[in-house]
Amino acid sequence: MKTRINGLLLGMMGSFVFCAPSFAQDTGKTHNFSITPEISKYEYKEPGLMKLSGTMYGLSAEYLNNGGVGRIKGSVPIQLRGRFTYMYGKLDYDGHLQNIYTGERTPFKATNDKNYFFDTAFLGGVEFKLSEKLSISPYTGLGYRYLLDKKRKKDPYNYDYKREQTYYYLPIGADLKVPLSSGWSLAFNTEIDVLLRGENKSHVDGGLKFRQNSGYGWRLAAKVEKNLHSVGIFAEPFYRYWDIAKSNKDTGNSGASWLEPKNKTNEFGLRIGVTF
Repeated sequence: MKTRINGLLLGMMGSFVFCAPSFAQDTGKTHNFSITPEISKYEYKEPGLMKLSGTMYGLSAEYLNNGGVGRIKGSVPIQLRGRFTYMYGKLDYDGHLQNIYTGERTPFKATNDKNYFFDTAFLGGVEFKLSEKLSISPYTGLGYRYLLDKKRKKDPYNYDYKREQTYYYLPIGADLKVPLSSGWSLAFNTEIDVLLRGENKSHVDGGLKFRQNSGYGWRLAAKVEKNLHSVGIFAEPFYRYWDIAKSNKDTGNSGASWLEPKNKTNEFGLRIGVTF
C-alpha cells in the first residue's frame, strides 16, 4: 500500500499543472467566503458483500484568507483555508444479514438507511502567479471525516444496528483558475487525501471497535463562476472517492471474530452557490 500511495503522490505532484479551485483567486479580496447547497449520487460498497446507494443532500461552507497573514518575498501570498461539508440521505441497502451465533448469511435488501456525514479540513498554502491573472495554489493540512450509518429500525439479527466511521487524513491539493471574458472564470480542483488513522465502531454483538489505517481518497471538481462585483455565483460538479483497506479483527460478546472489510466510496455531485 505504501508503494501505491507514493505513486499517487507523484501523480498528484504532476497534476498540479492543471488543477483548480473552489475559490476566486483574482478578486483582490483578502477574505473570501462561500456557502453552497449540494446534491450527490452516493455509493458505499464492500465488494462481494454489500452496498449502500442513493441520493444525499447537504450544505458546505468554505473560507479563504489570501495574503492576510503575510507574503513570502513580498509577492507570494500565504493562504489559509477552512472548509466544512454536511450531507444527509436515506439510502438503499443491498447485501446480507449474518447470524452472530451461527455465522449463517442470508441475502437482505432494505430502504431508508439513514446516513449522514460531515467533513472538515484546515489547510495552508501559497499562491504562485503564472501570468498577470493566472495563478496556481498548492496546499496541504489536516482533515477529519465522520459518518453515521443508522440502519432500518430492526432486522432479524442485529437490532437497530448502527455504524460510526471516523477518518483523520492528510489532504494534498492544488488550484488553478482560468479567467474568461465578461467576468466569467473556469476552475478545476484536484486533491489526494491520505488516510492517517481510521476508526470504526459497530453497535452489534456487544459493540465492536476497528482500526483502519491504510487507504486514500480523491477529490476532483470543475467550476464555472460569474463575478458580480460584490458577490459571485458558481456551479461546480464534483467527484469524491475513498478506498480503504480492511481493518484489524475484534471479538464480540458472542465469541465471533469480526472485521471491517475493504470498502470503497464513490460520490458524484453538484454544488451551486455564492461567494462573497
